[in-house]
Amino acid sequence: MAEDVGITNSKNFDVKVLDLINSGGQVVDLRKVFMEIQLFQDIYSPVMTGTILIQDGHDIFSNFYFCGNEYLKVSIDKPSLGKPIQKVFRVYKTGGRKPGSDSGQIFTLYFCSEELVFSHQKRVSKAYKSQKTVDIIRDVLKNELKVNDAKIGMLEGTSGVYDLVVPGMNPFEIVQWAASRSYDASKKFCYFFYEDRDGYQFKSYNTLIKQKPLKTLKYEIKTVEQDPANNKDSIDKFEIRGEFDVLKMMQHGGYASKLLSVDIFNQTFKYNNYSLDIVTGKQIGRAHV
Repeated sequence: MAEDVGITNSKNFDVKVLDLINSGGQVVDLRKVFMEIQLFQDIYSPVMTGTILIQDGHDIFSNFYFCGNEYLKVSIDKPSLGKPIQKVFRVYKTGGRKPGSDSGQIFTLYFCSEELVFSHQKRVSKAYKSQKTVDIIRDVLKNELKVNDAKIGMLEGTSGVYDLVVPGMNPFEIVQWAASRSYDASKKFCYFFYEDRDGYQFKSYNTLIKQKPLKTLKYEIKTVEQDPANNKDSIDKFEIRGEFDVLKMMQHGGYASKLLSVDIFNQTFKYNNYSLDIVTGKQIGRAHV
């Protein structure tokens, strides 16, 4: 996917910017040396991630002094969309380094949103009193991760309040804890916190299924004779993940409604029972972590 290659089929994207920036301010344009780039956004993941496969004939790996403080500036668009993905990622890992030719090498850069790195570097100890989960999530994003308002998308309102004591958790652990206990006015539990091209989103399942589909894809076999313009919405293959497994869910506490709490200082223990009626009833559930 070199810079001067035109858009020839439905799988091609226009890579406008693909700059690698190190801590010294050096910039390398990767558009003519990358072989493959993958971007992932998932409603089950708090941040966007990705990989980029580099075919390096100039020993960028050694001359660029990789140390974990590199950034990847990306601007990718599809001509039919006219809405580019523009974002700066943090390169957190390199891997798969091997000879690629007589004088070159191949390696992979792994990148993610910078907030994920910040989250792993920080531990939060604080208390929330009678707070809605959406307000807890907003506080973590703005005050703990210092996320700019422009990067915060829709944070949907929630019902009920919680008392939460945070014992040294990282910010995204708090966010996932709050999201897993969120419910809407209909008392339905199912909220998702994730990042997409428009920023961080916190939405209920009911809201997501009511949204207009962005695109309808067809699973069909393509032939060489087909015009790419006529099959731009078709897919080559797909994989079904997350299949049903009762035993695995039981092992991981997926069906548990009882929590065993152990006090190692007083050498005591107690059981706490949880149910949907308790949390959504007249007496709002109080949770302590």
